[in-house]
Amino acid sequence: MLDPTRRRGRRRLEEGPALDRERLAAALLAIAEREGIAAINMRRVAADLGVSPRLIYHHVKDKDEMLLALFDEIWARNMPDLAGLSWRDRLREVAATSRRALARYPGAAAAILARSTGRITLPHSAQVREAVEKAFGEAGFGPERIEAACIQFVVLTLGGAVMAEASSAKPRIEASIDHALEQLFASGGD
Repeated sequence: MLDPTRRRGRRRLEEGPALDRERLAAALLAIAEREGIAAINMRRVAADLGVSPRLIYHHVKDKDEMLLALFDEIWARNMPDLAGLSWRDRLREVAATSRRALARYPGAAAAILARSTGRITLPHSAQVREAVEKAFGEAGFGPERIEAACIQFVVLTLGGAVMAEASSAKPRIEASIDHALEQLFASGGD
């Protein structure tokens, strides 16, 4: 028999909130870590949360927005404090931390790389981008070169993570990417 106090798709109040941003983020992270980005879809996430898929639409409009929220949560949980570091060390730390964090979520680096860097509007993703832009400015890159340097940085960092994920030669790939990043840093005043 159906419980008359329970509405379809919603949890009882004593069971906690039907769905909030924190529960959604935790479910996305858990699925991505266990099975990779490819396993994420509205129905799967809803099933893991024990809610109706339509409730997810109260927080995100589609799968793409759900993935962007996931990526923002990855940055929120993994980016170190960059205060007090030189511009070069900040960029090295962002690159290294990004690779380590994304390695935990198969397919994440490729999925982020496939999305336009201009769409970084969520708070933690935007903070990372702003930190990278500021570091390149401090390195002597002119305004016209900062955007190009940021794109190169993202392609090297995320592309390197994609390559390392798909290869047994991860240390060699990471060393090559680090070398390419150092060359990018050295080109600041050019």
